[in-house]
Amino acid sequence: MTILDYHRLKASELEALDLARLEAEVRAESAAFPETVESLLPPPEEKHLRREGWPHYERFRSLCELYLGANAAQRQFIRSRINWTRAYQLGLFRSQARELAMETKSEHLLRLALVSLVIDYFNVGDSRDAILSLQRLLVAARHIGIDWSALVLSVADTAGDGMAALYRDFLKNHPA
Repeated sequence: MTILDYHRLKASELEALDLARLEAEVRAESAAFPETVESLLPPPEEKHLRREGWPHYERFRSLCELYLGANAAQRQFIRSRINWTRAYQLGLFRSQARELAMETKSEHLLRLALVSLVIDYFNVGDSRDAILSLQRLLVAARHIGIDWSALVLSVADTAGDGMAALYRDFLKNHPA
C-alpha cells in the first residue's frame, strides 16, 4: 500500500462512522463506558506538549489497557475521542512507555506503546510519522528480545483499517 492508501482507509471508515449510533451501542453494553473513557483522557483543549511535568502517564496507560480489553465498537469509540492535542499526548505516553519497557524489559509496556499508536490513528501526523514511531518501537523490541511479529499482529488486530494495514505492511518490511 502507499502512504495515501492508509489515509483513504481511515477516511472511508470516518465517512461511515455514526457517532450517535456508536455511543448508543457502547452505552447499551456498558452504560458508563463513555464517561470512563473521558475520565482517562485530558480535556480536549489541554495543550500539555512536553513530558516535563506531564501528569497523564497513568491515565493513558489505563486507557490503553481498557482499549486492549474492549470490543470492536468500544475500541472505535475510544479512537473517535482523540483529537490532535490528545493524540500528541498519546505520543508523550508512547515515548515514556517505550523507555520504561526497555529499562524493565517489559513486553506489556511495549504492547501498550503500540496500542497508543493505534488509538492515535494518524491524528497527530500522517502515516509516515506512525512508521517512524514503529521503527523506534522495533528497536525497543530488539533490545528487550521479544517476538516483534507476534506483538505487532496482536495489536494490529485491534486497530482501525488504515492502521491495521500499516502495521501489517511494516511487519512485512521489518519482520524482526
